[in-house]
Amino acid sequence: MTDERRSPEATDSRELGLDRLKLERVRAVLNVLTESTFFYREDNPDLFFFLRKNRAAFEELIERYFGWRIYVDRHCARLLKERQYNEALRPTQRALFDLRRRDACLLFALLLEFYEEEGQRQGLTPDDDRNLRFLLADFMTVAMRRFREELGDATPPEGKIFEAARPVLRPLASGAQRRDPRLPWHTRGDRWRVGGSRSRR
Repeated sequence: MTDERRSPEATDSRELGLDRLKLERVRAVLNVLTESTFFYREDNPDLFFFLRKNRAAFEELIERYFGWRIYVDRHCARLLKERQYNEALRPTQRALFDLRRRDACLLFALLLEFYEEEGQRQGLTPDDDRNLRFLLADFMTVAMRRFREELGDATPPEGKIFEAARPVLRPLASGAQRRDPRLPWHTRGDRWRVGGSRSRR
């Protein structure tokens, strides 16, 4: 007599459109999404295409079992969590921006401004396959000027601004360090892509 009982894993997989033939790839996508804040297309182009192709099924699975949302565009994907369940974790233990001081918040706003203006200067559009590339030193030069414009005589010393930049810039360099751990977060001689890998000079 054949036992037709199905495992919950098989049933849920079919209900969500992620059949067992794709189970290993489904597991790979879910692991990649939870191993780092961002999943970049160049990390694994084939797996990234699989995620985009089956986005609706992944959205349903992640929403049903985790209560999360997933963001996917042509360049990267990431999980969006509405709340944190482990209240014992401190902000420094999370892979997020932790901006608590005025100067760090101002620097983050200036980074968004710089990103938009630099993107326009380089002729990039939201649908462009290219990634924005710039020198961190160029951003800091602009940030120093904008601090003086906004705060005037109240502008803090350059050393204080550089110190405030650490929680803003370190997450941006983490993607490059993931690919090459020898690179310090404050490297200035190379070009970096915002939120990701080091680009070619």
